[in-house]
Amino acid sequence: MTQSCLRTASLSLSPLRPARRCISGNAHLTEDPGMPAPSTSPGALLSSWVVLRGGSVHSALHVRTSPTAGLGLGVSSAVSPGTILVRLPLAAQLGAGGAADSDLQTLLDRVPAELWGARLGLHALRERAVGEGAGAFWPYIAALPSAFPGVPLFFPGEAVEALQYPPILQQINKRSRWLVSFAREHLAAPRPAFAHASIDMGGLAWAWAAASSRAFRAQRGAAPVLLPLIDLANHTFDGPTAKVEGSADATCLVAARQLRAGEEVSLNYGPLSNDDLFLDYGFIVPGNPHDDVQLQFDLSLIEAARALVGLAALEGLAPAARAALEALGLAGAPGLSAAVAVRRARAGGQGPCDARLLAGLRAVSAQPAELEGLTLRALGDWASPLSLVSEAKALRTLTGLCAISLSHFPTTAEEDAEVLRKGGMSGPMALAVQFRLEKKRILDAGIKACAARIRVSGFVAARCCLD
Repeated sequence: MTQSCLRTASLSLSPLRPARRCISGNAHLTEDPGMPAPSTSPGALLSSWVVLRGGSVHSALHVRTSPTAGLGLGVSSAVSPGTILVRLPLAAQLGAGGAADSDLQTLLDRVPAELWGARLGLHALRERAVGEGAGAFWPYIAALPSAFPGVPLFFPGEAVEALQYPPILQQINKRSRWLVSFAREHLAAPRPAFAHASIDMGGLAWAWAAASSRAFRAQRGAAPVLLPLIDLANHTFDGPTAKVEGSADATCLVAARQLRAGEEVSLNYGPLSNDDLFLDYGFIVPGNPHDDVQLQFDLSLIEAARALVGLAALEGLAPAARAALEALGLAGAPGLSAAVAVRRARAGGQGPCDARLLAGLRAVSAQPAELEGLTLRALGDWASPLSLVSEAKALRTLTGLCAISLSHFPTTAEEDAEVLRKGGMSGPMALAVQFRLEKKRILDAGIKACAARIRVSGFVAARCCLD
């Protein structure tokens, strides 16, 4: 399953020298001997470039380095709420829209819309290829990281296999296969779009990772864009200190509250699962409240889960149950299944699975009379349980689904935690183990949440008459 993954853990961006004909992935851009060594910090150079492009940078904002998060942004003096820290006009934003260069546009037209990171990466590659002097975004491109070791496109095969989670493996392999194919078919020969240089797979992978790991949607529904300097702000779910505000002519980084001197400027990248963060940004958040485990709703799997927890076989579905599954999009033909998710239960009424999965399990567990007049919204509402017996059946079936999913992992959560405790692994391997451990913890939490619901609600008293 992992054979198509790029085995390029050590790849990084190679220098673009005047005589070079191929943009590859082997060294750092700023190591080019043809480029003068910067006399000021990358942060100062970027700030100056933003101003030259018509933007502004607050005098207190500076680039800082953290031992855990790497580069980031901070303030050197107190800043009031609502203060604009960075203002980027459209001329200082690199987008993935149409290109003035016809050859680049031809390439963009061949990239599927869902692979927006690759489209944006091609724009970045063009800026890199034309280089200093001709490239409007050269100071920004030159300051980008030389490698993105946390992005799975750069993982060695053993680290990909260590993820142990089929949905993420499918995404990695899909991206890798496309990247290899596109680079071979369209970038191997010199292209006018890239100053008549060719692009190898490492160069394209670098560009894709650079774009996907740094892009923002400045406004709801807008296409992702690269926002120089703003994209150095690190992510947190817990009390971000700044926010991004977009308008028709500019995008701003704005202080979300009073900032103290020396405080970090952080952003919430949005309600992203660890799958999203891992694929596009190259990191995960332990205990991520938006993370989930993707499952397939298939009646044969439901039967297996019921059998595992001691429930009788369904022996066919009542018309009301069948109608509910069809309305939910869960009544696929034999062998077909629909994606559903187990997630972390949270205060405020969010249960341990998505509403669609809960509604489907309740539909196959309820008595026909219970489904009469019940809306799909109510059927999937964790706060609106069925009768004692029917709700207990649904929750026990969910417990069985979680247990089956856990059994598919080659290692246990305890074993993963011990491996991480011992250390001694490469960065990609440690990230892979942490990723799969988070999935197992979600499933384990789902089992515990179901057990607690049964116990607290008094459903346990009904177990003697379940069958």
